[in-house]
Amino acid sequence: MSHADFLLFGALMLLNWYLESLKWKFLVRGIEDISQTQAIKATLAGMSFGLLTPNRMGNFIGKIIYLQPGNRLEGTLFALYGNFSQMLTTFLFGSFCFLFTFENYYSQTNVFMAVLPFAFSLGLAFLFLFPQKLNLNFAERVLSQELFGAFNRLIHFKGKEVVLGYSILRHLVFTIQYLIVLFYSPVFEFWSSFMAIQMIFFLTTIIPGLVFGKMMVRGPVAIFVLGILGYSTSFAINAILFIWLINIALPSLVGSFLFMIKKRG
Repeated sequence: MSHADFLLFGALMLLNWYLESLKWKFLVRGIEDISQTQAIKATLAGMSFGLLTPNRMGNFIGKIIYLQPGNRLEGTLFALYGNFSQMLTTFLFGSFCFLFTFENYYSQTNVFMAVLPFAFSLGLAFLFLFPQKLNLNFAERVLSQELFGAFNRLIHFKGKEVVLGYSILRHLVFTIQYLIVLFYSPVFEFWSSFMAIQMIFFLTTIIPGLVFGKMMVRGPVAIFVLGILGYSTSFAINAILFIWLINIALPSLVGSFLFMIKKRG
């Protein structure tokens, strides 16, 4: 990679952190007024905790640590909602590319298999944007008054499209990072590589992973998907490892350091 590409990659990494912190600050604005610095620290701590839990499910723990104790229950729900928005974005991009790929390479008799993931993703999008359409009678009966109150405030949260917008921007940042790395392969072609990246994200999301598992899952998935396009196994492994170190390992290390400082303070 050239020096300019390294600088661009670093700028995209910082932009990724910043967008996630903006999303978190926006999500909790009705719960607690946090500074942008606190939002960034919470984002990095969330990445650190997420690295140590299956499917990064624990990233909400790092985020709510930077909230006041009385706000952490509601903060947990909003953090999970933010995670849902990122997963939804991955599903929408991935299932659309899956639909396009299936249409080109398989017969019409299998079209149902292609349409199903995209239809499911659209259903999730409707659920994300219009959760107030749900019948909450059952939830009201089984949840505690405090938890149901927090859940109800989440249901009527204004700005869902903004949260989804932040998630889409982050997804595009991830995609550009992959494209920069793949550009250095002699078999690089923009559109097919873009589609392959979406498929890697999509398959990695739906395949469970244990601690550090997403790296363990994404590696074989990337080798398989990129291999179809002619990318070598060694190139695919190096690309995935490089991006993982920049996007996950480095911010997790910074988040751990900031959390240790907070704990000692």
